[in-house]
Amino acid sequence: MHEPERVPDSASNQVPRQSRRRALRTGTFLHAYCPGCGTNLNQRDWINLEMTVGEETGLLKLSARFNVFDKEMSLDIPSPTELDDLSCPRCHASLLIPDSFCERCEAKTARIRISAVKIDAYLEICVRLGCTWHALTELECSREETGG
Repeated sequence: MHEPERVPDSASNQVPRQSRRRALRTGTFLHAYCPGCGTNLNQRDWINLEMTVGEETGLLKLSARFNVFDKEMSLDIPSPTELDDLSCPRCHASLLIPDSFCERCEAKTARIRISAVKIDAYLEICVRLGCTWHALTELECSREETGG
């Protein structure tokens, strides 16, 4: 079995504050990585994450295509349930951003590292099932809300 693809150690949870902006087109493939251990979170067209609700833990698959909100879950959880945690399936580190809340529904938010086209960024997502709020925070850039 070969070792999972990793990103360079320069991926930290600190977000630099420069002001160059870029946009991603809907449908752009996102290469996703754990910001903690650098593990590649992609499997085919999915970003695989571990979700926790109460005492239950399961697999959450999010579309790896930007602005495409398809998902598959191993647990039967109705929308608009807010997940208690979202974590890396390899190192099990929480991806929740302390003291950060969705600008649309005020649920907690999580962060994964993405790479697409010529952009390296953090993708911030709402952890409430059914909420499509997300934001890109580029590694070299300031925060840019991208829709939803």
